[in-house]
Amino acid sequence: MQLCAQAMALEEMFTVEIPEGALFYDASKRRQVVQLDERLRAMTMQAAADFHALIREHRTPPPVNDERCEHCSLRDQCLPAVVGREGSVHRYVQSLYAPQSMECADSSALCRSPSRPGGIAAGKTGDESPHSTPERNSA
Repeated sequence: MQLCAQAMALEEMFTVEIPEGALFYDASKRRQVVQLDERLRAMTMQAAADFHALIREHRTPPPVNDERCEHCSLRDQCLPAVVGREGSVHRYVQSLYAPQSMECADSSALCRSPSRPGGIAAGKTGDESPHSTPERNSA
């Protein structure tokens, strides 16, 4: 994809068409020709758009945590084994704000939330969230 992006930049700068590029692999001393077809160009444009969206939103993508991380100089700062777990942070944050059903004997009792392990919340039964009671919002 990087090869395609570079070729597209050269095409724009010099008003030329570049139908193919080549990758040289030092270990094998071989060159591989890459056709810069419409599919690869579309993927490259989408990757650029996704990158611009990340910058606009002040976000960074999560680490991939694969073999590329093994010898990476940023591994200690990135923590791919912790941060890269599929949805772990997202699931935790969602669990904090998800509506919870309460099982209470009466509306003034401490309630145990069945969907949150060991979760205890004060509030009314039914669909009302303990976080939206008038007492909490009046402060």
